[in-house]
Amino acid sequence: MKILIEKTKKTPYVYFDNGIIELKGRSILEDSTGFYEPLLSWLQNYIINPPKFTLVKFEIEYSNSNSNKFLYQILALLEKCYLNGHDMKLEWYYENDDDSIKDLGYDFQALTRLPFHLVEIKSR
Repeated sequence: MKILIEKTKKTPYVYFDNGIIELKGRSILEDSTGFYEPLLSWLQNYIINPPKFTLVKFEIEYSNSNSNKFLYQILALLEKCYLNGHDMKLEWYYENDDDSIKDLGYDFQALTRLPFHLVEIKSR
């Protein structure tokens, strides 16, 4: 069962399906727990029996510190899956003039053993 959430001014676009984990946009929620808990629950079930390959795409424009905690929890679950031998690629997109999102990607890369690929995109 997939998850599809359209983005708003404060919440990211979310698409979780068999083999694809994607978050895109802003994450500046007042109730991060209410938004992210169902995603974490879905991922906990997903990593029990994932497909052969999972593509993870994060294209975060901005996130607050509370959202970052949940992003890290998502990555920690994916890391568990990856370390259990499942093939995965993580693409972390950042705009070429956005050092904070770029640095956040490097921070998450340093905290996990996921196969991170930082991808620079042109500013909008």
